[in-house]
Amino acid sequence: MFSRVIKPALLVLASFALVWGAVYVYWQSTARMPSTGDVVGWLLAAPLALVLTVWGVSKVRASVAADASSPTPKVAAKGQAAAGGARAGKASSEADKTDAAEGRFRVTVLASSLRSPGGATVEELAAAVAEGKGVGPDPELKNDAGFPIFAARIADIEVDELRDDLADMPLAKSAEIDVAMLADDRLRSIQAMSETLTDLLPHADELMLATEPQSAADNGNTQRQRIAVEAPVLRISLLLPGGWTEHERLLAAQWLQHACATESPAHAWSVDYLRNDSGATAWTVLDRISLALNREPQKPALWIVLAAESAISDACVAQWEARGTLFSTARRNGLMPGEASAGLLLTGAKDVRFAKADAAQVARPVFGQLESSADASTVSRATVLGALAGRLAEASAVEVAAIEWVVSDADHRASRVTEVARLLQDRLPHVAFDENNLSTGITCGHMGAASELVGLALACYLAKEHQKQVMVASVSDPFARGALLVGMPAPPAESAVSA
Repeated sequence: MFSRVIKPALLVLASFALVWGAVYVYWQSTARMPSTGDVVGWLLAAPLALVLTVWGVSKVRASVAADASSPTPKVAAKGQAAAGGARAGKASSEADKTDAAEGRFRVTVLASSLRSPGGATVEELAAAVAEGKGVGPDPELKNDAGFPIFAARIADIEVDELRDDLADMPLAKSAEIDVAMLADDRLRSIQAMSETLTDLLPHADELMLATEPQSAADNGNTQRQRIAVEAPVLRISLLLPGGWTEHERLLAAQWLQHACATESPAHAWSVDYLRNDSGATAWTVLDRISLALNREPQKPALWIVLAAESAISDACVAQWEARGTLFSTARRNGLMPGEASAGLLLTGAKDVRFAKADAAQVARPVFGQLESSADASTVSRATVLGALAGRLAEASAVEVAAIEWVVSDADHRASRVTEVARLLQDRLPHVAFDENNLSTGITCGHMGAASELVGLALACYLAKEHQKQVMVASVSDPFARGALLVGMPAPPAESAVSA
């Protein structure tokens, strides 16, 4: 009992007494008036440090003594550690192989749709961006001083009928949200997303009808025969603005579910939604979908990913102006309100039911983070996008020189334009800045949650049109950076023909 309790207690008391005595004598001899920091440091921290040091030394001495008295068990333990290390090394090697294989996952884009200020199709948007169509003064939105602000709006969006229809949704009927008070930017986002989904559903229906369950005897394709016959499932993931309330996001999801039930009543589908923020962007959603589609290719699945956001409303303009983020002649680094919706119909690149040889394939995205905000003019951002380009090329087994186009969400802000220009100068000097570099933000303004999918839809069009590799980069965020590569499937290797 003495050695386990009393002896350690006496050791602690002796340590405190020794330190306190020495400090007291020192302060008395120097006539020093101790501060609060001196009292805490010397009368509390110093004795504790001494106790811990003595305890540590005693533990080491006991361990050395045990080693000397029983060497054989220690040798066995080392042998076990070596065996465990070998097993861990093997597991690590297997994990590395799995990561490398999954890094080469691709999804095939079977169809795309968008609504943007530059046009209602990717062809129209590509032409508008290539022509340098910029954001201009809006005829309706004004700042606090009564002057028109620069904004980009989608033509022909009407929200009055949608407001009435939303009032019939279950959430609205439960009085959890007042549809009559919804700001126009919410309604415009939901309307644009609804139109985008309506464009994609017929493509999904056609593919699902073509792959109805059938007997193996009716299927002449031996590869298909090896795959269990299952009814395909359509999954729909929505990326909704982070600035919305949870009830607003739920209302949008209910409306899109209603659209599915109306437009595609004969097939199984599911709808989920995510909140756009720093941890869940379109790139991260797309990456999760890629993993899900490729890890279980035997399960037939189609996936629609949708994103939309609008800043076209008096309420949104007032909020931006109050926060100091609205563009003006005095605030050149401010944002110009914009809006867009984009959607893609996806399947796994190796899914023999749906994947097409003439459809663009999208590699898994890569991510980076700036050390300082891109909104600070003194920050150097030359290496981040360049590093991402290198990682994309390595993961996709293509040369950086094979990337012939760059699509980004860079806008009017000089910092973003310069960042993309440095990417081309440093890593892609063969890409002409004024020809093969398209910046959607110049035409569409700030698109929020939709910006990445708008760029991806445009890149898929360019890859198919020109049969080239296209890099898509997101630079709108002050810190987060993301990029992915879009290209056409490699042609099948020709069989060698013997003479």
